[in-house]
Amino acid sequence: MDLGRTGSDELLLDNELSRFGSEVPSSLSIRSNAVVVMALRVAGIGSLGALWQVAAQFHWLDAHVLPSFSSSIASLGHLMLTLSFWHAVVATLQVWSYGMAITLLVGIPLGVVLGSSPMIFRWTKPTIEALRPIPPIVLLPLAIIIFKAGLRFSAVLVVQGALWPLVILTSYGVDTVPAVALDTARIYKLGLFRRVVFVRIAQALPLIASGLRIAAATAFAVSIMVGLVAGGPGLGQLLAVAGQGFNLPLTFALTMAVGLLGLVVLVVFASLERRLTKWKPASS
Repeated sequence: MDLGRTGSDELLLDNELSRFGSEVPSSLSIRSNAVVVMALRVAGIGSLGALWQVAAQFHWLDAHVLPSFSSSIASLGHLMLTLSFWHAVVATLQVWSYGMAITLLVGIPLGVVLGSSPMIFRWTKPTIEALRPIPPIVLLPLAIIIFKAGLRFSAVLVVQGALWPLVILTSYGVDTVPAVALDTARIYKLGLFRRVVFVRIAQALPLIASGLRIAAATAFAVSIMVGLVAGGPGLGQLLAVAGQGFNLPLTFALTMAVGLLGLVVLVVFASLERRLTKWKPASS
């Protein structure tokens, strides 16, 4: 079944499918590769920090533009001892989790319906193609008018950014279910619900997991943007205040905190993706 994919859809789908196309390595190889990758990442971060410190120490850039790495780390340490920082972290994660919950509850069922029915997909494709490219920031004035400030206002922007990758990858995963699997389910007289859950969603699980990973990272970025641009509570708001006050060490410290928290989100969902797709043969 052809769902009429656009060029950007094909690129997103090809990137995710290519992650399942290599030979399955042994567990020993996986562990050794993980150690090497982790060592390279730590070395890369350490080298960047050292270069940053040297550049600030020898005044390669103006001190009003680039504070030293050590002063930024010190500011980050002091920041993490304050209650306002942790309140901002909780507020950011609350916006992110609320938006992700809506994305999950809407995105997967919508993707399953679109992937299962070419007719529904053709009917809804113009609407989806019109809504999908809209950046969340464009919806800011409309969201303020409708929802005022608050959690619902922030969640609308998060959902606009995170929903579509999950919908697209879910629909294409469901669309690629082999006909023989569906025929076998019908022969064994599985009901509609069991066919959807145990055949269509099970087959689409690798792409659904990839969609969740992309959606989680996008949702986190939009959660920060909401505070940064709209003044919603969270790390984005603290970052905006620090920038407006020209407190460079604090601004860089908050930027590092945002990056670390975003990395945690990405690592958690990448680990979840590996666990959900561990049963999937790489050659399928």
